[in-house]
Amino acid sequence: MNKSKRNDYFLQRGFTAEFRAAGADDNNAGHIVEGVAAVYDQETRIADFFGEFVEVIREGAFDETDFTDVRLLVNHDFSGIALARSRRNNKSDKPNTMQLSIDKTGLHIKADLDTENNEQARALYSAISRGDMDGMSFCFYVAEDGDKWTERDGVQYREIFKVEKVIEVSAVNFPAYAGSNIDTRSLESDKRALDNAKKRLLDNRQKAVVAALRLRAEILSKTI
Repeated sequence: MNKSKRNDYFLQRGFTAEFRAAGADDNNAGHIVEGVAAVYDQETRIADFFGEFVEVIREGAFDETDFTDVRLLVNHDFSGIALARSRRNNKSDKPNTMQLSIDKTGLHIKADLDTENNEQARALYSAISRGDMDGMSFCFYVAEDGDKWTERDGVQYREIFKVEKVIEVSAVNFPAYAGSNIDTRSLESDKRALDNAKKRLLDNRQKAVVAALRLRAEILSKTI
């Protein structure tokens, strides 16, 4: 697959980084968890259906990112209940139960879990406070011009300079950046890839028909 087409897919990347239960919020209510969803300048070897390569997210990659609607999930379970949510990067009039912030180390989250009314939130908070779950991951799109590919000692090397959009952040059991990672495609991306494949197939069929007509015309011209 052409490297430029890889950005049609959203990616999952996880980090072994600080993720902790911080206790009550400023109003002494709820249970707060804090973590680092993405870490700058941390190299890792990725192995996915695109092949193998080394990847690093450079400082500043989130400076122009779309954080319009970001949810906190567990293990990227899109069918599960969102345990916290940030709307319009914390600027919405609607409730924002998760805050996102960026500093020189990466993308940070601070979420207020409803442990009183939500069993899943209570289970997650317990797992984090016990240290049973301490990894974070996030799903994102790379901007069309947001990465650079080079080759170093025979190894493909990808630097990400611009993240276009963050879809969700997750508490995970096995953060991908501790080792290899498998990228995940969205339904939208799958549809886009299928549409492109259909178009290529149609184009090929049209070319075949044109070639057949030309051959037929040549044969007829020789027999007349």
